[in-house]
Amino acid sequence: MADTEQILAKLEALEERCARLEAGQEQREKHDAFVDRRLDDGVERFARLEGRTQQAEILIAAHASHVEEMKGLLKELRDLIETFSALRGAAKTISVLGRVVGWGAGILGSLIGVWYALRK
Repeated sequence: MADTEQILAKLEALEERCARLEAGQEQREKHDAFVDRRLDDGVERFARLEGRTQQAEILIAAHASHVEEMKGLLKELRDLIETFSALRGAAKTISVLGRVVGWGAGILGSLIGVWYALRK
């Protein structure tokens, strides 16, 4: 009888151990399912990020072409400003020469009038 009781005690211990192992297996399966869901979510999220990255690269390329275009326009604008500045300087020079010619013509006209008057 003692042997039977020992065997029954060992059998009960084994059953408890099996129950704990089965509970642990269920927990592992639940955890595995959770990890699988997280990985699936991560894959979807990564795909979205990859799409956004591609869109950002396209926008960056477009921006770079716009920047180059703006640099060209800025250079043309600087050239125009430089040309207008030179023209303004030329206009001032012509204005000064016009004044000098005007005074010179007045003085020359007066001298010719005096010469003509003295000659008669």
